[in-house]
Amino acid sequence: MKLWALLLLALLAPPLAAAPPVAAAPVYAAGSDQCFELYFVNAIYFINSSGVFQGFLETPVNYTSPPYRQEVHVIYLWGNATFNSSEEAVQLSAGNGTAGGFVARIRICGRGLGEAYEILKKAFKNPAYGKEYDSRPIPSNVSKKYLLKPMEVVAEKVKPEFEKWLRREKGVEPGEMSRISLAVDAAYFIYAVFIEYSPSALPRTMEQVIESRRGDCDDMSRILVNLLWSYGIPAKIAQGYVYLNLSMQSPVGRSLYIFRDAGPHAFVMAYVPGFGWVSLDFLAGSMIIYPFIFEGETVYTNITEQQVEEVVEMHRRHVFVQMMSILGREEFEKLSLGGRDLSRVALWAMSRIMARAAELSGVGGGVATTVTRTRTVTVTLEPAGETRTITVVVTRVTTVTASPVRVITTIARTVTASGRTYVTTVPVVTTVVKVKPIKSLVTVERTATVTTTVSTTKTITRTVERSSATTYIPPTLIVAAAIVVAAVLYRRRS
Repeated sequence: MKLWALLLLALLAPPLAAAPPVAAAPVYAAGSDQCFELYFVNAIYFINSSGVFQGFLETPVNYTSPPYRQEVHVIYLWGNATFNSSEEAVQLSAGNGTAGGFVARIRICGRGLGEAYEILKKAFKNPAYGKEYDSRPIPSNVSKKYLLKPMEVVAEKVKPEFEKWLRREKGVEPGEMSRISLAVDAAYFIYAVFIEYSPSALPRTMEQVIESRRGDCDDMSRILVNLLWSYGIPAKIAQGYVYLNLSMQSPVGRSLYIFRDAGPHAFVMAYVPGFGWVSLDFLAGSMIIYPFIFEGETVYTNITEQQVEEVVEMHRRHVFVQMMSILGREEFEKLSLGGRDLSRVALWAMSRIMARAAELSGVGGGVATTVTRTRTVTVTLEPAGETRTITVVVTRVTTVTASPVRVITTIARTVTASGRTYVTTVPVVTTVVKVKPIKSLVTVERTATVTTTVSTTKTITRTVERSSATTYIPPTLIVAAAIVVAAVLYRRRS
């Protein structure tokens, strides 16, 4: 069992076999809503593309899943982005050197995070928790859409293993448990026992995941949904972004995805009478510990090899840098001058994207190399078709030494946004890479001195030291660690 699973067990314990007396489960009341106002920014720049094409940017949707509801308003568009009302999504005309993006205001309301956490904790401790509501019927519209026939591979290979675990660890049969407790235990089993977390840049088939018992959040969700269906519990997979303090970059092929305070994620929600839709996200704590922006939902759980190849082919044909970011209300108002100048948000996003695009074009090698690359993009901003030019100049000097193997890279980066009073300069960033033979992990130690010129009269200087991994780590892996820490702190606080 993994460390984070042990911590989750400690969080939800007393010991599994110690079931407290039956307690009445609370029915969700509309008056106990907790609401969040967030801002979603999605921006992209195409470095290379095999022809001009029409595509869609990931766009959050108006969403209702009682007790949760989400309202979305696209409040700003720039570049080649337009809003397609029939698809309710932002469309982009893409080609070499094109750019665009949007800002959406999102309001999410529903069951409070503290209440959601308490439901899971009580259901995990007590197999009979909420059993008094099991006699209530499941609405026909819910069962018709979200209670499907489970895949045979899950019913034949996963379900027996889960029931063995229940008997061994809790001493109960599935038929003796309440729906809510059965759903929570099934989620715990998939996340902490049956599947070892293993990130992948590409989707995997159900058979591959079950045979290897390795998978990421999408893989775990697809198996858990089928397991819940096998017990007559309606379930679906929610897709979107977890809002938490996390920034990282994920390369796929020659392209780069940047996630800032937005962890791309999929998790399972189950419908239980008396509770409505319940988040079972033991991996990232969506709508339990952290707010979540819904991009959509699905009950489609089978991934074919053809679909995997389509993803690979898309990244062969197009090279781009894309950033998804979630802003809290305070940060958004500061960046946009209280919402009066939304073009500042566009320039903020494109400056970061263009810096990464310039670096992607300037990767050097050899014993000692110096590479300078300049990237310039002009985006059209509202109102009145006003234009701004963002120019990024990156100079990268790379030196390779032996005994021990070290790659020392010095980067000088200047980002200039015309028509604005700020220029950001990173004069010296030194990266030392130490290669460890164990599992081919590469540890990066950075010490950076960053000078930011905010105006002509004010300069801020700060030193940043951190360690990270240069190998691809999808956001859900870091999210898993964050949820454990946050959950433990939450327990201590309560």
